[in-house]
Amino acid sequence: CQQAFSYLFERKLINQYNILAFEGCPLSHVTLTSDFRAGAIPVTDDWLKILACSSVLQYLDLSGSKHITRRGIAYLCKVSNLVTLKLKGCTAINDAALSFIIHHP
Repeated sequence: CQQAFSYLFERKLINQYNILAFEGCPLSHVTLTSDFRAGAIPVTDDWLKILACSSVLQYLDLSGSKHITRRGIAYLCKVSNLVTLKLKGCTAINDAALSFIIHHP
């Protein structure tokens, strides 16, 4: 699953429909920095809902994802193994969203 996801994402082949195929896949390291590239597929809160189903997710880089909101961050609160979360350039994430994930058990 890990290699297939990375391969498809890098080639801009993942969209809001076929990402559903990765629900529950053991993805441990995910980089979704597509919003920096021209023609990129926007990463949304719905993507995070799918990724949050991975019980082994440890690293998630959402840098530059301008469509992630507090709702998407809320999905990540159930990911108990998440060690690294990168949000640089995520302009829709505000202090309330950050506080939510920091203070959520």
